[in-house]
Amino acid sequence: MYNASVRYLNPLRYEASADGGIVTIDLSKEPGAGTTTPLPLLLASLASCVAVYLERYLTGAKIAFTGFTIDAKSALATDGAASLRDIEVSLSIKGASLDDRRRKALIDFIRNCPVHNTLEGRPSISMAVV
Repeated sequence: MYNASVRYLNPLRYEASADGGIVTIDLSKEPGAGTTTPLPLLLASLASCVAVYLERYLTGAKIAFTGFTIDAKSALATDGAASLRDIEVSLSIKGASLDDRRRKALIDFIRNCPVHNTLEGRPSISMAVV
């Protein structure tokens, strides 16, 4: 089981912890002020999950690489729903040469990352006040 916890610090400022890591979420500051907000954090979760699967694929297929960057971007839905739509993930792999067959195999492999599967599957979410 995975767990995460968010603690109130002060108005519009929270501390999120998961597996011993801590992230400050601060909606009172302008973006880029050393903290993050929930939606970019969701995109970072997806990108970091893709990173794990990308590295596993490259290593398992014995494809040499010198590094990589994964960018995830999205915008709020324009239909009034408070959600992200059309998430775009791009991978830049340094030092690797991939033909079309390998690129397709790589994309098929990284689509198995649990965060991607969760977002695609629209999981049920229960909430309770305790």
